Amino acid sequence: QRRSRFKWGSASKRILYDSYANNTNPSKEERDMLVDACNHAECVQRGLLPNHESALGSSLVTEVRVYNWFANRRKEDTFKI
Repeated sequence: QRRSRFKWGSASKRILYDSYANNTNPSKEERDMLVDACNHAECVQRGLLPNHESALGSSLVTEVRVYNWFANRRKEDTFKI
């Protein structure tokens, strides 16, 4: 059985796009900070306690997902030229 596809929440996308405007290739530490910010924002948006990220389940933002999001944006930008 296939796992369900991850879908970015609007709160997370806003954070990521804002960050991308300042830095298209964040360091691991910056990505970790973005993970925390995204998970916090998603909890708030869904009415969960901010430190209960485990309740997000498959919607939990991870460092790898943030890394891939930035890589995909950079890839898209190269084709826009």
